[in-house]
Amino acid sequence: MNKTNRWLVPLCTSLALLASTSTLAKNYLNIEVADEILALGEEYQLSLSESFVSDKSHEVNKKLLTFLPEDDKVFYEFTLSIKKDDKVWISDVFVFSNQKNFLNFNTLLFSELVDESDFYHLDHKAGYNFFSSYSQHIPKGYEKLKAEYDKGLPHYFSYTSASSDYQAYLANIYPLSEKMKKAVKETQATKVTPHEEIIERFISAINSKRSAPLLKYRDPKASQKNQDIYKRGLQTLFAYYDKIGNPSKFEVAQHRRYENVNQPSVDYYLVEILEHNGQLDNKIEMEFYFSDVHGKRYIKEYDITGIHFE
Repeated sequence: MNKTNRWLVPLCTSLALLASTSTLAKNYLNIEVADEILALGEEYQLSLSESFVSDKSHEVNKKLLTFLPEDDKVFYEFTLSIKKDDKVWISDVFVFSNQKNFLNFNTLLFSELVDESDFYHLDHKAGYNFFSSYSQHIPKGYEKLKAEYDKGLPHYFSYTSASSDYQAYLANIYPLSEKMKKAVKETQATKVTPHEEIIERFISAINSKRSAPLLKYRDPKASQKNQDIYKRGLQTLFAYYDKIGNPSKFEVAQHRRYENVNQPSVDYYLVEILEHNGQLDNKIEMEFYFSDVHGKRYIKEYDITGIHFE
């Protein structure tokens, strides 16, 4: 849900809970709730559901929330709901696993400024490291909003809500959100192989007819059809490279990045294959489409001059 388009009324907020480990397991989530948030329970009913449409929810009514989520994920999109009488306020909540979390000002502000899709390219460790020091990207804004938070939670939630005063939101919150999103986008995963190095490895494996190292770059979340096309195409490339003399050198002719809404960005590379024998064409080019998902870099699609894989 886009931050500026939510239909929240004064007491809306969201929660960012980050994880620092690089592996996933079926683990309990632990969330320590700040005293000032617990105190809201005297007047409001607070609950956390595991998705916008999920029937499974957890009351926010004690210092330490501990529960086992329904699914294993790198992060979760939960929904925080705040109820009073016949009114209901809701907000997106994204939760990262395998980390002790704190529901306090620091996490509330963080999740107000970023969306879960901003972190698709990062692994747990890189995401948590960013979270741990995010205030350095917005030092003045952080201090200003902490002062608003100290005036009381109802005041703070109204102050940061786009629905309460949209013009104030554009002036006070939106610029900070833009800075944060830019900083996240520029953050690299903990260990990610450069695109050109993957292309070099790809061509080397084609020349030696080794499918295993090539299949590890296949996007596991791609449709089964696209995964099958990727796998079948390798045999075609083996034969193709044999015919052109198994060249190994290339040069990058073009690189573009495509930004996607609520999806990982895609890096496009057009490379010219050098020192081939010219039997199939005078100029041989390959196209690669890369996408980074939670610290891993995948080849979404590849093509070569004269062949359309389908």
